[in-house]
Parts: sequence; structure tokens; C-alpha cells
Amino acid sequence: MDAAHPLADKAICAIVCTQNRYDVLPDALASLMEQTLPRAEYDVLVVDNSTDLKGRKSFWQRHRKRFDAAVEFAPTPGLSAARNRGIHITEAPLVAFCDDDAVVSSGWLEALVGVFRAEPKAGVAGGPVIPIWPGSPPAWLHPWLSGFFTVVDHGDRRRTLAKNEWLAGTNVAFRRDAVLQAGGFDENLGRRSSLLLSNEEIALARRLAELGYDTFYEPSAAVHHKVHADRVNPAWLRRRVAWQVISDALVHAPNALPEPDQCWRKISDYMLRMPPEMRTMRGLLLDVDDAATLQRQCDAITAFMTLLMTDGKDPEARIK
Repeated sequence: MDAAHPLADKAICAIVCTQNRYDVLPDALASLMEQTLPRAEYDVLVVDNSTDLKGRKSFWQRHRKRFDAAVEFAPTPGLSAARNRGIHITEAPLVAFCDDDAVVSSGWLEALVGVFRAEPKAGVAGGPVIPIWPGSPPAWLHPWLSGFFTVVDHGDRRRTLAKNEWLAGTNVAFRRDAVLQAGGFDENLGRRSSLLLSNEEIALARRLAELGYDTFYEPSAAVHHKVHADRVNPAWLRRRVAWQVISDALVHAPNALPEPDQCWRKISDYMLRMPPEMRTMRGLLLDVDDAATLQRQCDAITAFMTLLMTDGKDPEARIK
């Protein structure tokens, strides 16, 4: 860690994990420098595990003095590993995470600290994530699929989340001692290079729930998140949906994956509703511009992936 800026004993530490995204990182750090929470009450830590060593050297030579942040160079790849590194470095009782391509609201840290101070059982807290699209929101994006683009909106009041609700990794905070007690983030989950693994926050929140902690949603703790242009297409969404099935399977939690009978029903629905040219395996990869059609296509992909990874037997054979 940067010895010139040791992490002090603050109320909360904002941790930004980054890898080769020096084009967007300045906006994230700038937003963290402009918080309503007094600067004496929070610290900022960047965990940088970039592989672009030349770019890393150039960036920090130019920006180290601009941003009042500690920097940890972490060679181990993977978002979960970087988050665990940050948690072990800071001594702050609370840790908050945002992505390097996010812009947090000015009251973000103050709102998160307020939740933990007001709610003794809070182990996890986070708020809405508002997308920053590179242009107009895509017409083909069904509301049910918006979560794959890290869109989060659970209403306009503070409350505990239900079991089927979740917070995004770009807007989430934890009690540090509780996270350490729960074993930290599962390093088998979470983004790693081009792998779209996820669920690391969900898995950790579940373990914290087993320890007696609640997850709170705080609407005033808002984060704006950039949606990169290369992701705004149906092909990326289909890939993200497929990786979600893999992530759900790795969690090993009850009801993480749909039951086989439910999967077969979704596939049957897809085959009955789709035009002939889409009633094939190739049809699952065809780009469509209708939101309802793409949603059914993604449902079918989820069903096929689940059956391949779990009980993919012929349903008629299973009945006999």
C-alpha cells in the first residue's frame, strides 16, 4: 500500500477496485472527493490489479496528487480477491464498494453510515443504481432484464430486503467485522478478466443473514453507473444471462436455480410462441429488436443452461 497515505481510523472506507480502466476511474474518484460526509470521517482506497503496468504507472504519476486516496497494487486477479484485499487493509468499521466506472451521489457515504448507525442489525446496506447509457436506453431491453445491466430500484423508503431481492456490487456497504466473521467474498465468484461471474455480494449477504444480520436498502444512497457501449447489444445480454446460470450454480443455495419441470415449461413456451426460424438452437442466438421476444429468448437460454448443468434428462423418460 502507498506508505505516504496510511489508512486512518475513520467511520467508513470507500473501496474502489480497478483493472485497466484508467479512462473512467477519475470520475469515480472525483465523486468520492465531493461527499457531504466530512472528509475526516472517511477514507478512500483504490485496489489496483491492472495488467497494463505501463498505463498504471502513467496514470498514478499524473493523478496521485489529485486524489486524496490510498493505493494498493494487487497482482492477484479477480474482483473478489481485490475486495478482500481492501477489507483486510482498512481498519474502518464500515466498508463501501463502488465500481471504477461509477459516479456516486454526493450524499452516498453519509447515507450509508446513517443506515448502520440507525439499524444495529444491519450487516449490509446499499441503494439504487441508475444507469448512464451511452445513448438512449435500448428499446429491446425488457424491464425484467434490466438488472443484468446493474439497474437497481427497490422503492423510495428504507427497508430490509426480501430474500429474492439483491443489491449491486457497485453500491454496497458492509460491517467490516461481520464480513471477516463470514469469511469475506468468495473468490470463486465475481468478475475475473472476461468471465462474467457474479453473485459474490449475494453469497456474502446470505452468510451474514445466517449470522443474524439484515440487508437494508437506502434510497438516498444513489450511484450512477456507466453502461459501456460494447455491452448495449442483445449478444452481450445473452452471454450475461448464460453466465448468471453458472454463477447461480456455484452459490450452492436452495432455489438458486429453477426446477427442471419449470425449465421444460419455459422451453415449451418459447417454442410455441416463437416464429419458425427461431425454434432451433440457432434461434437462441438471433438478434431481435422486440423486448418481449428477447425476454423469452433469455428465459429459454436460462432454462437450457440450467438443464445442461443439472437434471437435463428427457422429461418423458423421467415420468416413466
